Amino acid sequence: MLNSLDVLIVSERPDHLRPLIRTLDASSARVSACFTIRQAREIFSRQPVDLVFTDEYLSDGSYRELLRFGQRAASFVLLLHTGEWEEYLDAMRLGALEVLRCPFQPDEVEATVLRAIAQKERRSAVQLAAEALKAAAAGEPSQQDLIFDELLGLAAAALGPAGASGSSTGAGTSAPMPKSGEHREHRPKVVRRGVA
Repeated sequence: MLNSLDVLIVSERPDHLRPLIRTLDASSARVSACFTIRQAREIFSRQPVDLVFTDEYLSDGSYRELLRFGQRAASFVLLLHTGEWEEYLDAMRLGALEVLRCPFQPDEVEATVLRAIAQKERRSAVQLAAEALKAAAAGEPSQQDLIFDELLGLAAAALGPAGASGSSTGAGTSAPMPKSGEHREHRPKVVRRGVA
């Protein structure tokens, strides 16, 4: 799944570019690199970008400008040189996925890439759900059932194994989901354990 991630590195520092590119190439991500905000804007207009690693300050501005125009499409990781706590907090408040303090370790980059992949999958599921709801609102009841089943499948996939069972603690169980076309007013049966 890593090969489905398009990564952009915006940095003027070769000491950041080389290790980032090396780590990301090993993960099979598609990597682009540039030095300025202007170049980053050009790349955003030409190709999809899922994850951006950026220095806090560049010759033509700061990471804040990148966040403003690219945050809807991509997750952002700030490469922090100064180590200032306020800068870290500000980046997180502005919506950065992660802040990596330089020098960073390859395992930190790999963990961040995995988080970005999960975030990309959630964004895709939400986008599909919104499109399905629009279609369902305009469709007939039989189409609505099919779309509802598809949404349930997307939700289960997004939640992973814990979400698919309904409860990760096993405190309650529910009846199986109705098949397409079955009546939807069936209430799941809840079994309470340990109650006398």
